[in-house]
Amino acid sequence: MKEFRVIPILLLSGNGFVKTINFKNPTYLGDSLNIIKLLNDKEVDEIVIFNVDHKRNTSINYSKLSEIASECFIPLSYGGGISSIDDASKILESGFEKIILNTNALKNKLLKTISNKYGSSSTVACVDVKKTFFRTYSVYINNGKKRVNSEVLDYVLRIQDNGAGEIILQSINRDGTYKGYDLDLIESITDKLEIPLVVAGGAGKFQDFKNAIQSGASAVAAGSLFSFKGTHRAVLINYPTRSKLIKELYETK
Repeated sequence: MKEFRVIPILLLSGNGFVKTINFKNPTYLGDSLNIIKLLNDKEVDEIVIFNVDHKRNTSINYSKLSEIASECFIPLSYGGGISSIDDASKILESGFEKIILNTNALKNKLLKTISNKYGSSSTVACVDVKKTFFRTYSVYINNGKKRVNSEVLDYVLRIQDNGAGEIILQSINRDGTYKGYDLDLIESITDKLEIPLVVAGGAGKFQDFKNAIQSGASAVAAGSLFSFKGTHRAVLINYPTRSKLIKELYETK
């Protein structure tokens, strides 16, 4: 198996990071700068930061983002509350490498505008998906609150056509559950996509990473797995060392 990216997802709320279950009930993890400093020593591929405060109509805290970027030696991606090309410009100027769009991705052609100006390699779309009672899938925006009237495959293809360089696919049902990624969902999309697919939601062990890649994902992301330890979910930032990742993911046992 060839090497692939293993990405921590951090949820920014105020001055700290939190972690949710099914996009609800956030648990405080710690001060954002302290956690970034811990991850600096872990040889992390990149870090994804989602601002979960924007749903309360708070503005993007550019000074906080600049502070985080100045302390971080790892490539950073940011999503949350981006509604204009000016927002994207300020975030990139603060030291982030990638812009992530969700709710406003297809509104007023914002995704295409950012991609045209900064390139698809700097432009990412996050697609949040929930499995329904009837075992079908629906796309949601507004932090999982509002359903989009579109089939998942049609939606991600529109995202691709509008200039995204990659897509982060998040399972709302599996967020924070340790139940493994939704492999059926991954397989239903990857054959039709021409851009990388990063999957998130449900990672509980290293084997889940391998299963997702074997199902067609290009990279994997996780939050709880790198934030808690043990059955009581004690807070412990614990991204593995590069040598441990190689041993667990690529070496034949």
